[in-house]
Amino acid sequence: MIENTILRNKIDSIFNKIRNQKSDAWNLNIHRWDWSCGVGLYGLLKAFEATGDEKYIHFIRQWFDQNGPNHVFGSVNNVAPANAVLLLAENSEDPQYEKVCQAYADWCTKTALRTSNDGLAHVWEGGDEDYKNQLWIDTMFMAGIYLLKYGRYKNDPAIIEEALHQYGLHMGCLLDPQSELFYHAYHCVNKTFLGEHWGRGNGWMVVSLVELLQTLKDSAYDLDRTISVFKRVMEKAYSLRLENGMLRTLLLVEESYPETTCTALFGYVAWKGYTLGILDERFLEWGKTIVETIADFVSEDGNILFCSYGTNPESKEIYMTRPCDQSLYADGIVMMLLSLGL
Repeated sequence: MIENTILRNKIDSIFNKIRNQKSDAWNLNIHRWDWSCGVGLYGLLKAFEATGDEKYIHFIRQWFDQNGPNHVFGSVNNVAPANAVLLLAENSEDPQYEKVCQAYADWCTKTALRTSNDGLAHVWEGGDEDYKNQLWIDTMFMAGIYLLKYGRYKNDPAIIEEALHQYGLHMGCLLDPQSELFYHAYHCVNKTFLGEHWGRGNGWMVVSLVELLQTLKDSAYDLDRTISVFKRVMEKAYSLRLENGMLRTLLLVEESYPETTCTALFGYVAWKGYTLGILDERFLEWGKTIVETIADFVSEDGNILFCSYGTNPESKEIYMTRPCDQSLYADGIVMMLLSLGL
């Protein structure tokens, strides 16, 4: 296993890149209350949980002081940064954090646009009108995790049950029983799958599932279906891994390129699934292999190789030709993974 010091240096290089980031690009702007920023902050949250190092929560607190007054609603993507605010609420008695957390829970449960089958529609400002009829796999990471964790934090059964309702809908609509993988999206009016068996999308979902299983592991909720789906998808992904642990951007297409964010998400889940006693030792070894592989993709200045750009449910060719680029979401995902090795 890679040395602890090396992992800390890799994580620090990514953290330094995040806190010194000045770009206004949607995928790099830490001040934009959106999903890329939210995933980046989630990586810092996980680094804090793994290390207890106050520099991470200090940065998040500074981030909130600057950006809290500008929080926005309107899309499930806008919910993602609220996970970082929940961390602040859990570690402070300052009511301003709780106020913002409650506002996002209220938006999810009372205001968010719903599809015809009562799912959280994956819409955003400037998005296609038809997105109001679509469930996307991204939604469970961007909003589902938050809703679940806030409900647990508040010990509010209604919020937890709404989160579980969304998990159930998304699993039921997006899981392809033939491949044992998730499709990128589902059209609730046409009742058809959209997109492909996208690697990062499947990663979003399995992280959401393992966070659910950890959050509710000591509860009375029936998690048998979730565990069954989780294990089936993880077994399928395990069978598709390359020699260095990597997975492809389209999981079932051998011509598609190995992709870092997809692989890192699955590595995080493989390791955590083993720790929770749900997955066997093969998955721990896979997770460790992925940590070693992806650590080599992180440069001294925190740049990360082979991370695909933002992706909509499109044709197979578009997925396979998405360029690789730097992003806050890639930073956060890789920090999540590497923090497990500390």
